[in-house]
Amino acid sequence: MSIPSHCSRAAARTCIRNAEFVAAPRRAFTSSARRGLPTFIETLNTELNSVLSTIRTKIFLPAHLNREQLDLIYKPVYIPRLSSPTEPVYASIGGEDIPLEHLNRVRDLPRTWPIFNAALSAAQSKQDWANIVTMLEGFKSSKRKLKSAWLQKFVRRANMAGRQAVVLQALQRVEHTGLSLGDQGVLETVLAGIVDLAVVHKWGQEHTKKALSYAEQVAAWMEQPEHCGRAWVGKSDPRASAAVIGVLVELSAVLATRFEDRFDDDGKVRMYTERLLAAIEHQGGAEKAIPPAPENVKEAPGYMRKWIPVWHGLKLVPDITGHNTQEIVRLLEQRIDAAADVVRTQRPEGENNGAIKFWNELRQ
Repeated sequence: MSIPSHCSRAAARTCIRNAEFVAAPRRAFTSSARRGLPTFIETLNTELNSVLSTIRTKIFLPAHLNREQLDLIYKPVYIPRLSSPTEPVYASIGGEDIPLEHLNRVRDLPRTWPIFNAALSAAQSKQDWANIVTMLEGFKSSKRKLKSAWLQKFVRRANMAGRQAVVLQALQRVEHTGLSLGDQGVLETVLAGIVDLAVVHKWGQEHTKKALSYAEQVAAWMEQPEHCGRAWVGKSDPRASAAVIGVLVELSAVLATRFEDRFDDDGKVRMYTERLLAAIEHQGGAEKAIPPAPENVKEAPGYMRKWIPVWHGLKLVPDITGHNTQEIVRLLEQRIDAAADVVRTQRPEGENNGAIKFWNELRQ
């Protein structure tokens, strides 16, 4: 009996498929994780690409594996299985198939701070800094705790690079990045960078307006539970801090003085000034709200950077709104001068210290 031609063709196709299946390397899969790994956009910055690749494969990946998968990558007994060229082992994470490789716990796993700092040092372009925000998200999802000092360094480095907008992006995504305004050190570093945006550009209208909008956004975010928000505002609440509100007073007052002929057209100078004076009163008056200058040279420059904007704003206010701020301005000047004396006598650079130079320039 003859076999129909269409049956022969079907059998041939089946044989070909079977032959291809046998010849192709097989991929073994382990159980999947729903959450995906953070994905970095490759840029022309090869140094940063390399650092981020290491972070992804040696920190983020293990944090997303289950116990069975961790045994596979850590236990030497599984090295031959993971090294097989014909049957590589993959983990499916968030829909992405990721090859598993053996990792030596002592030699291969990077410590958090050195590699975090390496990434910050390598970042240059706008896209590089966007990848740094993704890195923050990855550390948080991997439950790698980033110390406050490390987060402050991220903010400082971004500010120095003129990437204040990247800092705001990270703050906006606080649930994913862990960068919170509830951290006093982070808050002060963020505000210093916002003021720097105006200072570096010589208080030009465009950049001072942008700095004010950034400061207003920060103030709004502070009301969120992930940052500082709660119903009751106590004396230690950063939302009631004269230093925080003082940045809003300074930037709005500079705009009114330099570009609006001292007219407070939108009412912001008056609004922020009254809020600042109320905060000082809430703290028990200027003597309590404005702490004495620190005697520690490590703290003195930060004290100056924190309180100079308050002094500057309140010094400009009387000519705009008519508020009497003379006594508070005088107290601030005395205490900032005291901090400057600490820096002059204990820092080798003396008058060339950045905080002192900024202070001297504003007083001219």
